Formats: sequence, C-alpha cells, structure tokens
Amino acid sequence: MAGASDFELPVPKSEYLFEHMILDIYALEWHDPDLNGRRGQEQHGVDVYGYPGGHGTPPTGVQCKRYYNTKLTDEDVLKELAKAENFRPTLGRYIIATTMSRDAKLQEFVRLTNDARVQAGKFPVSIMFWEDICKKLNDPGNKELLKRFMDTHYTGIRDLYIHTPVNTVAPAGKQGDQETGDYIRETVFSTLLPIERLPAHVYGAPSDLKTDSAVRELVSWPPQEELAPFILRGGKLFTFQDLTKASNPFRHVVPAKSAERYSVGDWLSNPDHLGWYINLLNKSITRFMTVRGLTFDPKHKRFYFRQLKPGEEIPVEYKPLNQSVTSRMVVWQPKNKKTGLPRGDWYHRAVSLRFNWLGDEGWCLSVRPELHITVDGVQPPPPQTIGAKVTRKKSRTFNYDLLAEVQFWRDYLSGSKPHIILRFGGQSLVIRTNLAEGSISWPGIPEEHAKPFKNVYYVDDLWSWAERNELDEEVGDDDDEAGEPEDWGLDDGDF
Repeated sequence: MAGASDFELPVPKSEYLFEHMILDIYALEWHDPDLNGRRGQEQHGVDVYGYPGGHGTPPTGVQCKRYYNTKLTDEDVLKELAKAENFRPTLGRYIIATTMSRDAKLQEFVRLTNDARVQAGKFPVSIMFWEDICKKLNDPGNKELLKRFMDTHYTGIRDLYIHTPVNTVAPAGKQGDQETGDYIRETVFSTLLPIERLPAHVYGAPSDLKTDSAVRELVSWPPQEELAPFILRGGKLFTFQDLTKASNPFRHVVPAKSAERYSVGDWLSNPDHLGWYINLLNKSITRFMTVRGLTFDPKHKRFYFRQLKPGEEIPVEYKPLNQSVTSRMVVWQPKNKKTGLPRGDWYHRAVSLRFNWLGDEGWCLSVRPELHITVDGVQPPPPQTIGAKVTRKKSRTFNYDLLAEVQFWRDYLSGSKPHIILRFGGQSLVIRTNLAEGSISWPGIPEEHAKPFKNVYYVDDLWSWAERNELDEEVGDDDDEAGEPEDWGLDDGDF
C-alpha cells in the first residue's frame, strides 16, 4: 500500500521557508540548532548550525540552497566552502542542503572534494538533495514534524484530493481486503487544475499615481477577452501587459520609454516579487470571473453567482460527470420537502480559486467549491446564523458530491474546453481543465459509493484547437531568450 514514503513533497516557495524546514529537521537530531544571523549579514556560508555531539564539540553547519529552474554547480560548492572556513568556532562538518534532485556528477564532485579535505585535515563536506530531505520527513519517527509542515507550509495542497474509482485493477465492484493485504489500484483526482503556461515576463515603470482608482481612470481598457491587471509597488506600476509598446493600455499612466521587462524566473527567487506575481495572477482571475458573470466577495475571497432579478432562480447548462449536458441551479431558494414552500434564505453557488506555486513541480489553480447565502438574493444574513447552515450543507456533501461541484466549475469556466485561457496582449495564462491526478493502492471503498465518471478529459474541437495553436505562435525569440520553461504545470501523477 502507498505510504508517506512513496510521495515527494513540493519544494518550499521561498528560501525563508526552506531554511526553517532544515532548522526544524535538525532540531530533532542536534543540540540547540539555530539560524545563523539574518539575510543581508555576513553568514560565512552557514544558514543553520547546531551541535550533534553536544556542547563542547565542534558544530555542524548547513548551507541551504533553494533553486527554481537553476542548478547547484561545482563552483557554488567551492564558493560556499571557502566562506565556511571563516565560521567560528571551526566547523566539525559542513552540509549543503538543496532542493535540487539528485545529480550523479555533483555527488561525485562533492565526494572527491570531501576526500581531499579530510586528507588535508579540514572539516568534511556532504550534500543533501531534496529526495534525502523528503526521506527524513517521511521517517515514521518524524510523523509530527511532517504533520506540522503540512499544516503550515503546504496548506495549498493539503486535503485537496478526491478519490474516485477509475482504472481499478481488481474486478469491478470488488473491494480489497486489508487483513489479507489484497489491495486494489485506483486513480485519485485532486481539485487542482494544472497550469500549462504563465506569463514569462512582468513589465514595470515608475508611476506618480498612488492608488489603484487613480490608475483605473487613465487606463485605456482593452476588449473583454484581453486582461490588464496591475499593481502599484515601490513607486512603480507592474503588469503583464507590454509597457514598451506605444499602444499598451497604460500608455496614459506611464511612459513607454521608462518601462522595463523583468524575467519571471528572476522574480520567483525573491519572496517579495513572488508575492507580487501571485497578486497579479489573482487580479487576472478576478477580472476573468467578473467577465464570466460572477461577483467577488472580498470578505470571504470567493466568487458567486448573483441574482439578476428579484425572486428569480438561475439555472446554468453544463457537462456533468456522466451525461452529455444538463442544468444546475446556481441561484436558488431551498424548498421544504414536505410542503414545497420556500425556506427563506437564498443559496448562491460559489467558488474559491487560489494559485499555488509548488516549486520545481510547477503551478496549479486550486478549486474549492463553496456556498454563498443571502436573505433576499442580495443581502447576507447575520454572521452568527450562517455557520450552522453551511455546516449542515457540507455535512451532507460526500466525495462524489464534491467531485460533481468541481466538475461544474471547471466546465463552466472553460466552456467544456481543454483549456482556460487568459490573455494579456502578447502573453497568456493557460490553465488545463483536466484534474491533476495520481494513483493509490488501498483496500478500496464499498461498492455502493464507487461511482466512476466519464468526462475526465475534454477534447479540442476545431475552434479551441485553432485558439490554442494561435497561442503557440505568440511565443517568439524574446521569450526563448528569457529561458521560459517548456511546461510550467503539473504532469499527471505528480502527486
């Protein structure tokens, strides 16, 4: 049966999180481990240090190297070693911890370097790759530490998996037997939509305007099918739109001649810029959802269908799990089953969308179906009355119900197409509508709850194929120079 040790965690989103992860791991093995200084200070090649043999013995130092789209080199190893020679007290051992996957050539270089150092009477050096770190976290003795990491650093992917019995290896309708070790192999679908392409560049230019509203008044808004998200940070305006073009939507806000282009690869290595980038993505999806007819609830950070006319329920057609087409109420007033009379409140189908960067594994969009409640189709009820109603509703929502909700949202947002496409002039954000999936070996679930579904993947028609092909033609020489990855998203089976 698949266990924790069969899975590899996503790389932490920032150097800060990675350093704290290493600190917490060695807190279980060393005496008084601690972070060495703070960013910007001279750290002599050591981010974390501690005393494996107790106080009075030489400390061990760790250099934390978190990478995205780049690799640790032989020169980097020698450079960090030279710095570590100046750490006081003198180290007894030096470890380079990296988010890189194992590399045979780098391992060989570190082994040879270690042998030469030991022969010269210097402290030894070793390297710990991401697989080694995950192995430590997956150790049964570190169960509480792994749980803490999942609760704090990996909330974007924790509890996002839906089980559905597809492609089983046992006979149809059969369960495995946990006592005899008779397991079946099944597919697990997540609520994550893999991202195939992201904007490769961010454009910025100095701006004297201090508020978003002041910028909006001067923007020459493009057609609805094109988006122009922006943020103001540090006296500059940043956007996915190409500010160097004379016809860009912000031509009356910032001068094109002062615009600069930034590589997303560089931004992702900076925690502040990473946050800015995600902010731009969130603004993009907010505008996209608004164009699709949904309203944003800033308090709960979700999108919901609003009532168009007083007292009117709203149905929407979509492709469900096991049918070609059906309709689903997105604004409705629940009725009493016995009397058929309205209960009073109005329900609005809602969804929370969140971009998640999983390090080297790529990006995804998490889809969390929710419920928005109003008393008259517009006004929300008193806060103290909402919790119980939503809890009752969710308590009756089981695995297949949740999967049906996710199916509705991915179908509605994509128009039953294989991709959701957001355009920013010469750049695009492409989200695949197939749910990220993996497989699991386990005893299975009772037959009455085993409900396979058919509409797992959407197929391109002539129009969606042409639209997707047009995006491929957008990528020119400039994008190649920037080193944009061929695939920014999750492959099936990554989890």
